[in-house]
Amino acid sequence: MALHFLGEVDVAAPRDRVVASSIDTSLDHMQRFDPRVESVETNGVPDGAVGQVVTVHAASKGVHTTFTITTVESALPDHVVERVEGDGPEQLVRTTFTTLPDGGTRVAFDLTVSVPWWNPMRLLFRLVLPRTIRSTLARIKEFVESGEQPTTRGTGS
Repeated sequence: MALHFLGEVDVAAPRDRVVASSIDTSLDHMQRFDPRVESVETNGVPDGAVGQVVTVHAASKGVHTTFTITTVESALPDHVVERVEGDGPEQLVRTTFTTLPDGGTRVAFDLTVSVPWWNPMRLLFRLVLPRTIRSTLARIKEFVESGEQPTTRGTGS
């Protein structure tokens, strides 16, 4: 059984800049969003392109974890769909980028998490994931609006 979560934020920046910042898989960039990230490996496919696989190694309080982010659909600059696999349940994240009339960009997350109905972690996911989505969207907004330049590798941007 799947849990479904939605979130969105308006960013005062053009869509191309927001997209470049959102798909950046460099270690420095990923550590801005989650300081527990220790290393990032990619398969060499450009950021945001279908088939890109990013393996992320993270640690917190001595516990190490690895998860994989695979881009399964990409129609940038409109949207990208990524599958996240690791220690927890599989997640599918669709990120949509919409240009607003004022020149800004609306970033929307549509997150589906596959958790069996009997799994006791369902309640935890229902409590934690909405906050995690809001936090991630707030970080995207803060980073892009701060004027820092994305370091996206392998894109034509």
